Amino acid sequence: MVEVNPATGSFEVNKLNVAMDLGTVVSPDGVKAQIEGSTLWGMSLALFEAAPLKDGALQVSNFGDYTPLRMSEMPDIDISIIANNDPPSGCGEPAVTAGEEDLTHRHRLTLPPLPRRGEAG
Repeated sequence: MVEVNPATGSFEVNKLNVAMDLGTVVSPDGVKAQIEGSTLWGMSLALFEAAPLKDGALQVSNFGDYTPLRMSEMPDIDISIIANNDPPSGCGEPAVTAGEEDLTHRHRLTLPPLPRRGEAG
């Protein structure tokens, strides 16, 4: 839920609803923590990330120039984990491994997604 001040254009995010269909969830608390962390990162990028240029040069040199949200600034988050009978796969990992699978046409059976033994990275 977002409140917008029509006179100034300022806004405040008060609540987020997140639903994830993850198959069999082995560690619900770990999944919720990962969702909260990625939500914090995503909101920080959306609200504060900037890439100012001066004479064609990027003025942001490091994360010291980046202001992430603090947990105290986060809105309420309602997280719904949708369970089904699919095998456990992780929370953020499927997106990474799906891209690898599309490129290599091979299904990964292990995590983390490191190079397979005997293969170059």
